[in-house]
Amino acid sequence: MEKKYTFTFFIILSAFLLLLLLPLSSATIILSQPRNIYNLGDMLNITIEITGPIEGILSTGLICEEKKQLFYAEYMDLKENQKKTLFKKLKLKGVKGTCYISAELDEESAKTSDFFISDKINIQFDLERQYLFPGDYLEIRGTALKENAERPEGLMEVWLDDTFLKRFKIDNGKFDEKIFLPKNLTLYEYKLTLKTKDAEALNYGEENKTIYILSLPTSLELEINKPVAGMNLIGHVFLYDQNKKQIKKNVSIIVKSANEKEVIKKQVISGEDFSFPIPDNAVIGDWKTKAFFSDLETTKHFYIGKNEKINSTIEGEILTVKNIGNVPYRKVLVIHLSNLTKNFTKEIFINLDIGEEEKFKISAPEGKYNIGLEKNAFKKVALTGHTIDVKVENKYPKAIKSIFYVILGLLIVSLLFFVIFRRRIKKSGKI
Repeated sequence: MEKKYTFTFFIILSAFLLLLLLPLSSATIILSQPRNIYNLGDMLNITIEITGPIEGILSTGLICEEKKQLFYAEYMDLKENQKKTLFKKLKLKGVKGTCYISAELDEESAKTSDFFISDKINIQFDLERQYLFPGDYLEIRGTALKENAERPEGLMEVWLDDTFLKRFKIDNGKFDEKIFLPKNLTLYEYKLTLKTKDAEALNYGEENKTIYILSLPTSLELEINKPVAGMNLIGHVFLYDQNKKQIKKNVSIIVKSANEKEVIKKQVISGEDFSFPIPDNAVIGDWKTKAFFSDLETTKHFYIGKNEKINSTIEGEILTVKNIGNVPYRKVLVIHLSNLTKNFTKEIFINLDIGEEEKFKISAPEGKYNIGLEKNAFKKVALTGHTIDVKVENKYPKAIKSIFYVILGLLIVSLLFFVIFRRRIKKSGKI
């Protein structure tokens, strides 16, 4: 009985020892572990450690998304406990996604943990301004990094929708550029796209943002009537943007007379009518109307001709006639007086230069009269006197005034000669 138990124990112990010894003599393949992420063009370094006994062809491959790329094979014949270590490099091309390295030899195999191969360059950028005018400079600052965090060397392209704008070099993964926007851009929302690729054209990056082109005044149109002295200058000014659409803005209007004197300076709203009075005594000749907005300007001309015009007023029995036109007024003025029983007509000659006035006293048999002259009418004017008459009321008639000014001028000249002559006599006396 004891012999039986002893034999059973011996068998179990032998089996246990055999199990312990078997792994020590079996073949093994060990692979080093890769990084978590790579970009195309990177060098993948792998260490393969094989322990014998084993014989056969070592097949090492890169498997990505169920696609296998064989990159190393070698016949192996290793004795028990014999080791061989291989250091292999693989330049990553053509395949991407989630991958791993597998190695197979005889009935043994091994594989690495999963890693990711990317062809992406991540672009991040900021805009100095997002709302711009045609012809502005667009300022862009940013970075370009591969998925593996390396900084690529390459070129960056800038596109506005389908229009190429500029190409520049990325410096150590960074860029800071000013880009001139075309002047013919219309009012619109544009997609600004940055595109890049590395030197080997294996990795690509693209990022976009929206920019907005603002309304830019590009042209100014002015339309006016042909006024005469005493009438209104009427017109309107139109301001257009790059889309030929009207813009409502304050536009400056300057009206200059024929002698280049600034007569009117106003601001008007584009697209709306404006009206400015032209004075009765406006200078004869070519007048100019200018419209300004920023650096835009347009000019229209109109001609002011002769305007013979007087204004008359009556205060008590005194008639005042003033030349408010732009040329001397030398005409006969017909005065009509009437009441319920009588009608009278009296003619006086008016001789007035521009801006001058003259006063006349009207007399008639006592009563109230309606007085008409030119286009003016005065009703129920109280007059006194014995006869119908119109006399110059000016204290100093124009002829007397002229003589007075001549005499005054002669006196001043004589006084100057006297002073000069006297000084010369004094100087000669001292000598």
